[in-house]
Amino acid sequence: MSHALAKARREGIGAALARAWELVRRLIYSREEHVWYQLDLNTERPRRELVDGVRLIRAGGPEAHKVEEVGQFEDEAQGRLAAGNDLWLALDEEDRCLFACWTFRSETPVRAAPKGVLALPLRTACLEDSVTSTLARGKGIAPAAWTAIADILGTEGFESMITKVTTDNVPSRKAVEKAGFREIAVMRTTSLATRQHVALAVSGGVADALARSLGS
Repeated sequence: MSHALAKARREGIGAALARAWELVRRLIYSREEHVWYQLDLNTERPRRELVDGVRLIRAGGPEAHKVEEVGQFEDEAQGRLAAGNDLWLALDEEDRCLFACWTFRSETPVRAAPKGVLALPLRTACLEDSVTSTLARGKGIAPAAWTAIADILGTEGFESMITKVTTDNVPSRKAVEKAGFREIAVMRTTSLATRQHVALAVSGGVADALARSLGS
């Protein structure tokens, strides 16, 4: 409810009602298609560096409120942090949040997965909810942040980082591919009322393990 009220204040009543109707419609029937990508952390990969004046931090509870600056919610961030997940923030010299994303270490929220949670393959982290502030569009901050995050996770025993993008989100797909991610699977999810069917067409990497976790 608090999230809905916040969206209504930010977007206006009309937009909030339209979003609510879309959510109701999707509860009845929805069809989604995502591409899963994998970045190998211990091999040669493209590198992007943060622009001058921007720093990347692994945030804790005291910084969680900054996700509000890019349209996310502090209470959800605090819950994810408490569960042991990583919040990454790119901040400028005035401490404004230019970019935020998450990495999940053992399991990640996926609507298509049993109970909405996907168990991750061994030594694989999942990158989720990457969002760039309007203040920083076109500056390459997202791929630079992904490069730095991959470097850090590689030193912590992780071998790969995966992420998913809707097939029709061409800009995001191009961005992750330029950052060195390679396509490993296409996931199609069809939901009708309480029934759901998930199909995963695998093409390499850790996709077989993802298919087993999805039960598809």
